[in-house]
Amino acid sequence: MIFQKKTYTEILNLISDDRNKGLEAIYQQYGRKWYNYAIKSWKMSEDDTWDVIYNTFNDVLSNINNYKIESQIHFDNILFKIFINNLKKSYNKQKLKDEKINFVSFDDLNGEENEENFEIESSTFEDFLNEEIESKNLIKLQKSLNKLDPIERDLLLLKVQNFTYDEIAKLLNVENNHLKVSLFRAKQKLIKIYNQIEI
Repeated sequence: MIFQKKTYTEILNLISDDRNKGLEAIYQQYGRKWYNYAIKSWKMSEDDTWDVIYNTFNDVLSNINNYKIESQIHFDNILFKIFINNLKKSYNKQKLKDEKINFVSFDDLNGEENEENFEIESSTFEDFLNEEIESKNLIKLQKSLNKLDPIERDLLLLKVQNFTYDEIAKLLNVENNHLKVSLFRAKQKLIKIYNQIEI
């Protein structure tokens, strides 16, 4: 069955008539892009990504009637912002969890563990170090993105999830003419900020 893209008014009518059908339409139209974006750009696990998407669906269904939607672009922007808010909440929650991990020294184990249990293969240790470096780079990238102007940040984030320049222009409600130049400048600014941040 080939999915046909629906307008925002069709989706709103579906939500009003049958929430499940409205939810299905939102999933078909936006879910895959959100999923790819969270996995590729934020390096989230599949489970965390689905949690973010389900929370976004729930927020959309619960709150969409509170918005006065004026156009398709406005509708797309609202959904994307709700998704990004849930993405940030999930990311910050995970970061907080990571910071609360308590490390126990070998002395505190009181000899209960057998010494051979502490052997670590060099490849496993290298993997751990690589994950630690990747995690620090991700935090550094997030801090750098937060220092950009919102329009620059949105432009970069939309481009990395493979939106076309036409789609980005509609979502951000800007002219397409200078988007390539704006994207180049935003990248250069991000790189400069990234190189100045120390973790």
